[in-house]
Amino acid sequence: MKKILLTLFTVLVITVNLTAQYSGNSGKLATIREGVLTVGMEIGYFPMEYYDEDGRTPIGFDVSLAKALGEKMGLKVEIMDVAWDGIFAGLQTNRYDCIISAVTLTEERALRFNFTKPYMINYQFLVVRKDSKVKPRSFDETSGLRLAYPSDTIYNYFFAEWLDKTGIKVNDYSYYYYLSDCFDDLEQNRIDVILAESIEAANFISKPGNLFEISGKINIGEMFAICIKKEKYSLAHAIDKALDELFGDGTMLKISNEVFGMDMVSEARN
Repeated sequence: MKKILLTLFTVLVITVNLTAQYSGNSGKLATIREGVLTVGMEIGYFPMEYYDEDGRTPIGFDVSLAKALGEKMGLKVEIMDVAWDGIFAGLQTNRYDCIISAVTLTEERALRFNFTKPYMINYQFLVVRKDSKVKPRSFDETSGLRLAYPSDTIYNYFFAEWLDKTGIKVNDYSYYYYLSDCFDDLEQNRIDVILAESIEAANFISKPGNLFEISGKINIGEMFAICIKKEKYSLAHAIDKALDELFGDGTMLKISNEVFGMDMVSEARN
C-alpha cells in the first residue's frame, strides 16, 4: 500500500530506453504521444517500483511490466514519477496514458476508470520459522501465538477489531522500523508468526538459506491492475490484450521470479 501521501503533485519524467522498435500503426492506439506509452507511477514502493542505487534509474516489478508491455505493443515507454495524492488526477488530465503503480482495483475506482484484468494479488502471508512446531494456516489459528506485523498500514484497521476480541499478544512494530525487525525477532524465536504483505515478505522468504516459510495466506481482495482513463476504451483493450499475452508467453512469471524469487502472479489469473 502507499503509506505516505505527499502534499504536492510533482512529476519527474524519466525515459526508459527500450531495444524494441515501435510499429508504424501505434498511433491508432490514441496514446498522448504517437509511438509512446506514457506511464504514471509513484516510485517508492519496494519492490514494485523504486530507484536503483544511482538514485535515477527506476526498477522493480511494475517498471519491468511497463517495459514488457511497451515491447509487446510496439511502443516506447516513458515513466513519470508522480506523487500518489495526484496520480489519478494526472490520468484524468492526460498527463500520462495509464497508471502502473500497484493500483488496487476497487469498485469505486472501477466506476471512474478503465482497468485491465488483475496482474497480481497482494495476499497477507503468515510466516513462521521452518523448524516451528506451530504452522497457522489462517489468521484465526494465530490466536494465542506471539504475532508481529508492521504497523501504520491499512491492515491495522482491518484486523484491529479482531485482535481486540482475541487478545492475541502482538509485537506491534511501526512500519517505519521496517518489516526486517519482525523477521529479526522471528529468527531469534522472540515471536511465533509474522503477518505481512506478500509482496514485501517474499523478499525475505526467497533468500537462499533463509529460516522462514509461509504457513498460510489470507486473501483480503487486494488485486493490482493497470488503470486507464475511462474514455480510452481502445487503449484499455490493447493494454489488456498485451497483458494477456505476457501471461501466456511466460513473461509475467519470469519477471516475478526475477523480482520476488517466486511466483506472485499466476493466481491472479486462476
